[in-house]
Amino acid sequence: MIYRILLPLFLLFPLHDAFSAVYQCEVDGKTHFTQIPCDTNDVHKGVYKPKSAILTYSPDEARKPVRVKIKKPVNTMDAGDAIVIKQKRCEGGTYTVLMKNISKYSTYSTTVDVTFNYFKSGREKKEWDKHKQTIVLNPREQREFVLKGREAPSSFEIECVANRTVKFVRSTMVR
Repeated sequence: MIYRILLPLFLLFPLHDAFSAVYQCEVDGKTHFTQIPCDTNDVHKGVYKPKSAILTYSPDEARKPVRVKIKKPVNTMDAGDAIVIKQKRCEGGTYTVLMKNISKYSTYSTTVDVTFNYFKSGREKKEWDKHKQTIVLNPREQREFVLKGREAPSSFEIECVANRTVKFVRSTMVR
């Protein structure tokens, strides 16, 4: 964007110099350079000797489009495949999972939603507690994720039902 603003401004500077003539005048045997034409009738001002412009400008060059290639971050792999669950366990109302981002270049955000269900054997499962947490995993980072639910009565068994969503955040690889 900045190139589109600065390029036309830089192109105008040579125009100013290209259209301003330089005159060489001789007065009393000394050579003077001026932007104002020498007066051929006045002997004190010297002889008119116009010089050609130093810089040239072609209007065809200004019409060419300026293309600036903007590099964009690249998602190097599918978000669901990038985050690997190494271990998970549900013990006494605590859900623990060890996750690793296997991507070399991309950072991902992982949201884990855990529902803690309690039940007695042979009976219907009931939702006891629910927790949600989000973490960001940088490339090649591994982290343990712990969610604690409310304590259930000791006579009940607890089951953890976990869902995770993974979203692409950013990448160090650009194209």
